[in-house]
Amino acid sequence: MTTPVPGWYDAPDGSAMLRWWDGTTWTADVSPRPSAVAAPTPIQAPVPAAPAFVAPPLAPPPAVPLAPYAPARKRLVWPWVAGGVALLVIIIGAVVAIAWAVGRVVDAGNSLESSSQGAGTVLPSASPTDPTGAAAAVTAFDRAYADEDCDELTAVTTPDFRDSLGDSAFTCEAWLDVASSYTVDGTYLYSVAIDGAEITGAGTVPTAVVTTTEVDSSMPEPQTTHWTYDLILTDGAWLIDDQTSTDD
Repeated sequence: MTTPVPGWYDAPDGSAMLRWWDGTTWTADVSPRPSAVAAPTPIQAPVPAAPAFVAPPLAPPPAVPLAPYAPARKRLVWPWVAGGVALLVIIIGAVVAIAWAVGRVVDAGNSLESSSQGAGTVLPSASPTDPTGAAAAVTAFDRAYADEDCDELTAVTTPDFRDSLGDSAFTCEAWLDVASSYTVDGTYLYSVAIDGAEITGAGTVPTAVVTTTEVDSSMPEPQTTHWTYDLILTDGAWLIDDQTSTDD
């Protein structure tokens, strides 16, 4: 028996449709019967639909090796604390050193003001409107005799006034011979008290007058003398320019 070639044939179930014979068996493909068919003509088999494209699965990304775990280093606090303490100690030391230096300067100033022979003179600031500096100059003049300090004497007197203290031009040697006689057995024989001080002129050369009471203890009976000092403001300092006794 010869097997029919593939083509459209009357359906074996007697329906009005044609069914496809693939040369071996009937398929599920059917087709309407044409109005006139001369003879079964092989018809090209339907082209099966191409299978849907399925993308291949993506390859997983390459594994990235992880760096070995290292615990974070703890910040050291104690160096900062130690540094702060050291800085505080330095600051305190500097403050103490400055205070000590200032104290030494103040002590040195006090020593200059109250020192004895050869220590110099420390006077208040001279002002053309304040007689305080003039009174301090007179006090320093008396202290120069007590301390036998020629430097202090020259610091508060004019050259003309110093020349008037003796019979000839002033020298420290001659003056010290006189000043030393005012001290006996270590005791200065004169005491001076300031009675008053006032500014008497405020012109080109400001002037001041200071009055004192001097007690001379060299006599069996202490002698009292009232003095008037005339001072001039020269180069920022009050200088004694004249001395007269009001008891004459």
